[in-house]
Amino acid sequence: MKKMFKFLVFMMTLVLAGGVVGYYQIILADYTYNGSGKTLSDVFHGKISFTGNHNDVTIKSGSEVESVTILGNDNTIRIEEGAHVAAVRGLGNNNIVDAPPNMEIDLHLLKGQNNGRKKAIGPSLDGL
Repeated sequence: MKKMFKFLVFMMTLVLAGGVVGYYQIILADYTYNGSGKTLSDVFHGKISFTGNHNDVTIKSGSEVESVTILGNDNTIRIEEGAHVAAVRGLGNNNIVDAPPNMEIDLHLLKGQNNGRKKAIGPSLDGL
């Protein structure tokens, strides 16, 4: 019985710690947006959090963003030349990060299917 009690206390501690971390990352961001179908374009400074589907966000030149957290599907994060975004992370499917090819962004915590950077379109091969 004593081992069961210790196990339950341990599990409750893990759940509480996970909840605190999740709250800190998603709710306490400098910019928090909830809903679907939003189109936003601004200069941001700090952390950004999006919850919802089909959002289109443009991070304009001059922005200094520590992280963008996405919870949802079919979102597009556009990053202009001259903006700095350290990381994009989250959970969902078909989330696209459209950034200049020379910009380094940490995407290893962007989980789900078909998430990642927009593929660059190569030059035409027909010579025109």
